[in-house]
Amino acid sequence: MNFFKLSLFLAGFLITSSASARHGATLPGGMLFPAFATASLTNPAALANDWRKEIQVLYSPPLQPNEPHSYLASGAAGSGRLGMNLGYSGSSQEGVAFHNVFAGVAARIKRLSVGLGTRIMGIGSNIETALDAAGIFQLTRRIHLGGVLYDSLGTRQLGMGIGWLSHDRFSLQVDLLVPFDFNQHLVSSEYAVTAAGVWYFYRFGFSLGTRYNQISSLGRDEKSISLNVGTFVRLAPNWSVIAFYNSAPTSVSVGLGWNLAPSSQQLIEFFQDKSQKQIEQK
Repeated sequence: MNFFKLSLFLAGFLITSSASARHGATLPGGMLFPAFATASLTNPAALANDWRKEIQVLYSPPLQPNEPHSYLASGAAGSGRLGMNLGYSGSSQEGVAFHNVFAGVAARIKRLSVGLGTRIMGIGSNIETALDAAGIFQLTRRIHLGGVLYDSLGTRQLGMGIGWLSHDRFSLQVDLLVPFDFNQHLVSSEYAVTAAGVWYFYRFGFSLGTRYNQISSLGRDEKSISLNVGTFVRLAPNWSVIAFYNSAPTSVSVGLGWNLAPSSQQLIEFFQDKSQKQIEQK
C-alpha cells in the first residue's frame, strides 16, 4: 500500500514538474504545436492536447504610411480531453475597418485528437467562410503526427506534419502544405514547407520558424521565403508580455497574455482519481 501511494506521488510529481515548466503553447510552434490561444487558426485538434486557459491580446502597428493598424483578441480553454477556442481579428485604415472571427472545438480519445475550426472573414463587407478539419496522433510520448484540411468546403489545402516534443520545454516540427485536389493546379495552387521550433526556460520563451511558399496561378509562379520570430517574458504567475516579428509581409506584433494552468494539487488529485477508478474497474 505504501508503495502504491509512493508511485502515485512520483507520477503526480512528474506530471506537475512538466506542467509547471511548460509556459503553455504561448508561442507558435507550427502546425502541430500552435499557439494555444489561437490554435483553431492553425490546427484546432491541438486544443484537446492541453489542460489550461489562455487569453492573448495583440496589436500590430503600421510600419509604412499605407499599412493598417491590426489587432487580435483570442482565448482558449482545454481540459486535456476537450478544448475550445474563440477569437477576433481586425484591421483599420483611414476609417475603413475589416473584422474577422474564428472558433474551434476539439476532442481527444487516447492518442488521437480531432478538431474542427471555422473562420468568418470580412464581416460587414464581403463575407467569406472556411471550415477546417484536423487531427493529431501521438505516435509516442514525444513524436506527434498531424494533418489539417484547410477550407474543406472551398479551395481545400492539405497540411501534413511531424513533430517532436521534449518535456514541454522544447518542440520542433516540419510540415508541408499542398493542394488537396489533383486538378487544382490547372487554376491556382499553393505549396509551402514550414519548419518551426519553440524553447521555454523559466520565465522566458523563444520561437523561430521559416516558411517557403510557392503560389502558382495561370502559369505564373510566385515564390517567397519568410522568417518568424517570437518571444515572451513572464511578468507574474499568470501574465506575460509577448512580441512577434514576421519578415514577409513585414510586421511586428506586441501584446499581453494571460495563462491559467492547473495547480500542482489539482494535477495530483486528477491522477489519483483516475488511478483509483482503474483499480475499481479491475
